[in-house]
Amino acid sequence: MRIKTILIVAMLGFTSVLHAGEWMFRLRDAHVHLRRALFDRDAASAWEQVDRATRQSAGLLAARIRSNYDGLSDAAKQTLRTQLGVDDDAGARAVQGQDVLVAPFFLEAHRELLVGQRDDAKLKDHGTRMAGPTAIVVQKQTPDEKLVPYTFTVEGHFGGQAMDYRAHLSVPSLDALLGPAPELPKLSTEAMSQQAIAVFIAAQKAYVSGNTEALWPLLDCDSQSQASHFADQAIEQSHKHDDVAELLQISDSELATLDGKHVWALPWAREDLAYFAEGADPRFVDASGYDAKKVAEPNGYKQRGKAPPAESVIEFQSSGRAWQVPVRVNYRSGAAEMKLYLRPPFYLRLRPKK
Repeated sequence: MRIKTILIVAMLGFTSVLHAGEWMFRLRDAHVHLRRALFDRDAASAWEQVDRATRQSAGLLAARIRSNYDGLSDAAKQTLRTQLGVDDDAGARAVQGQDVLVAPFFLEAHRELLVGQRDDAKLKDHGTRMAGPTAIVVQKQTPDEKLVPYTFTVEGHFGGQAMDYRAHLSVPSLDALLGPAPELPKLSTEAMSQQAIAVFIAAQKAYVSGNTEALWPLLDCDSQSQASHFADQAIEQSHKHDDVAELLQISDSELATLDGKHVWALPWAREDLAYFAEGADPRFVDASGYDAKKVAEPNGYKQRGKAPPAESVIEFQSSGRAWQVPVRVNYRSGAAEMKLYLRPPFYLRLRPKK
């Protein structure tokens, strides 16, 4: 068991200390996955490769399109359909945030990312620089030697090191067709409380019953991103090592189709999330009542010398003590919705203590 424990940490690349250049390899992978998704017009994959802010902006724009489409003139509808790359009214009325990321108007705004080979993995000609504590600017060199900057933000940490790079891409405005963008919808404290408690109860029920399809949309963007990252890494490493499925306690066929949704149903997750599954008496607490000591921190998420930001939480009782799970306002659907920031457990919990 000790050998397997060490191996799974090394295989999935989640050691607490990254060797020199490891962050560059992860950044390169994020760069390649993003470009591949855009080249293939793969909306679902593109959605996984962009950061929380990009998802929120794309979701808000998609909601504006859906709500304003029927009020447009015939000429404006035709123009909008062309911009979206859809053939009919039904396609425009059903557009979602992820569809925006592969629409012609979006790809045209970021056309430099599609210059060169689909699987271009070379970063040696790209300059990188830190743009703040949680972002890196990549200078993509095009065939005509033009350097185009774009930003990767950091989502999730392991041992203080970057775990997950996601591209931050601006979402072009369609105000000329849709009119001025409305102010972001807001939730009152009462509405936040009601929604947050309802989301907690629904997510808990979905998790306990193993209904990952129902659990997934109740989770915040960061929860989804971290789970998807783990699934991607597990599949990639299974091509190099034969016993990844065994270590994850699933079959080879289950591993081949593993995605972020199904990470939550892995057998070994049950122990780490028992506190959530058995939680009772949930109540909404705003940021002033946030207590980091009550928030479960799976091994690998703790940041060295950096206190996590205070945020609204659901506080509940489990195993004879109080726990908290952060809840956040999301705009992926265009409406202000409370989502649960539930961190997926990883195999770092099995790393032997020194």
